[in-house]
Amino acid sequence: MMPHLSGLQLHARVLTIDPEQAKRFVFVSGGLTQPGIEEELNALPNEHLEKPVGGQQLRGVVRRYGAAQALRIQSP
Repeated sequence: MMPHLSGLQLHARVLTIDPEQAKRFVFVSGGLTQPGIEEELNALPNEHLEKPVGGQQLRGVVRRYGAAQALRIQSP
């Protein structure tokens, strides 16, 4: 848990300021205990991972986002 707002709240704020940046959020949860949060996460196109996150799983996410970023840089 973050001290002043949830990851979903932070994402919502960033979405209003910089939608492209909000697309790159990856949510990591140690357990979805509050009602409705799983539904909110599932409604987003962003990836979400459950703790504990394995190294292979994390590397896969980094590779996908790194490859997508490289494509954005190369495209005119």
